[in-house]
Amino acid sequence: MAERHAKNSARTMQGRLPVLLIVLFVFQAGLPMASSEGSGLDDMELCTDAFGGVVCDDRTNFDDGTDGIESWVEGMYHFNMTSPTEMEFQASWAIKEWDKGALGFTGSLMEGILQDKANIGPNDGLPADVLRASFGNLTDEGDPSSPTVQEKLLSEVNGSVSSFLTSWGGSTTPQTNWSSEIFLPDDSGEEARVECSTDVNQNSDGNSFSPPICISTSVTITLDAASTYGTPARVSESNLNEAFEALLVMGAEVSTQFSVNVEPGFKGTYAIQPPSYSTITEAGGTGGSLVGHSEGLGYWKPDDDSGVQRDKQH
Repeated sequence: MAERHAKNSARTMQGRLPVLLIVLFVFQAGLPMASSEGSGLDDMELCTDAFGGVVCDDRTNFDDGTDGIESWVEGMYHFNMTSPTEMEFQASWAIKEWDKGALGFTGSLMEGILQDKANIGPNDGLPADVLRASFGNLTDEGDPSSPTVQEKLLSEVNGSVSSFLTSWGGSTTPQTNWSSEIFLPDDSGEEARVECSTDVNQNSDGNSFSPPICISTSVTITLDAASTYGTPARVSESNLNEAFEALLVMGAEVSTQFSVNVEPGFKGTYAIQPPSYSTITEAGGTGGSLVGHSEGLGYWKPDDDSGVQRDKQH
């Protein structure tokens, strides 16, 4: 097993910066296998046969960044703390592969078709090309009232976001939309634009996982003060906000813990911006790499190999 890590950067941090934590997915190591359906530039037989002649690139294990795992999603998550008890959450996902079972591609007959016509094994998901090609199909062909693949995918994304935020407190219903482009940190830690598409005419680029299908979503999160900060339940939200602001302005520090649960096949960069009157002095975690961000410099790892990034308290 191996992990993907952002490369080190020699840049140093100046001033107040949000702190970001990268949680990396684990992928199956080993030599890639060649596709059973010819070269990577050939058309995928599944799409031309099952989806009205739509062109999809052949799927090869060489192109699959999570070979043997049914999802491949890379995302950027922003947590903007407007107060100690409220966050504005925004996320952008690049979906390169998605769990096929969640979209109705199940059963031994379907598994055989996917293997023979698309080189998609039992432990593989649906590449972006296949998702685009099947968007208009029902998830249950025997039920005219069943959602389409596109509708079901959006529902699955909303469900994943809601599940992801469960441990943070109450939240509003996710407001999710398809995006033609998003911005994610690249391998060097710099912010890079990702071109996305839901148009099947973009499938013919030689890689069935590209271009990704992208979404942007926003949610307002309400934190429970008692569980988040250990304050008495009788303390009102307004009093807590005023007390925290006064303490932090005077130089006090407040410690708390936020848990992030990541599903297999997901890679995420998480940015937490504190209220305007405060800054993050220290952050840490397990299973990921800590990186920093500033305007004009993009995302980068600190020089300190301890995994802790520090800034002056304001």
